[in-house]
Amino acid sequence: MHGFYSRAELEEIASAILGERLGGRPEQGIYEQSAVQNFKLGASRQVKGGWMLHYCRTKNAITLPYRLAGNLSQVLAANELILTASAAAGQKRVSIPDTTSPVNFYAGGKIECWPAGGTFEFHRIAASSASDGTNVALTLEDPLITALAVGDMVLPTPSIYYATGPMGVEKQQFETAVAMPLIPVTAGYFYWGITWGPVFLSMQGGQWPGHAVEEKDVYCWMDGTGAVADAFGGIAAGTSAPQRVGYGLPSGDYGSGLIMLQLSP
Repeated sequence: MHGFYSRAELEEIASAILGERLGGRPEQGIYEQSAVQNFKLGASRQVKGGWMLHYCRTKNAITLPYRLAGNLSQVLAANELILTASAAAGQKRVSIPDTTSPVNFYAGGKIECWPAGGTFEFHRIAASSASDGTNVALTLEDPLITALAVGDMVLPTPSIYYATGPMGVEKQQFETAVAMPLIPVTAGYFYWGITWGPVFLSMQGGQWPGHAVEEKDVYCWMDGTGAVADAFGGIAAGTSAPQRVGYGLPSGDYGSGLIMLQLSP
């Protein structure tokens, strides 16, 4: 016998089906970009064919599909901050020093908390206010376990889906591969990027999965294209450390870049 669903349960089901669409915002198809945010950053959506997509925002314009978009914010962000306002245990609101960030800059990201004499905590960030010129208020998904005091250190990091762009544009070899866009995307716009499933990825250096050296694993080159391990000059020797992004799929045409993308399920 089945009972009634609570409102919270129904909202959770609807959120999963709709891909965490923001209140009052329209649907956005996977082949559409939008100047206005319609879904939560990092929201996931599964479609037929085994694709999993995540909702992303561009920092730099993306002109070439079939290459991976990257993110550099986690490397370059000045995110080691000293608290100037306390936060009680059990609450979900933390005020951090930040003079410039726009609304929801940290939404979908994470925060590491290092309370003096306490236990390290890790929390996901549900939302963040725009800076008032001095601070930004973070809303956490779960309440603090230990109180934070003035002088404690926190490390907030934006979502990896917030500032994506063509790999190799900002700092070669330091970007993290995030997703593969299906369409060209304008700078500052929101789009759905593939993070998991069978895709055609542009390959670098004339080396494809399953070519003469019989390598099936695929790694990300600095420009967002793919390559097999031999193309990087010997990963085992420590001369290069590319990101593994998937493996080659059976193909009827020698030289195909058909791969199983494996970034985030």
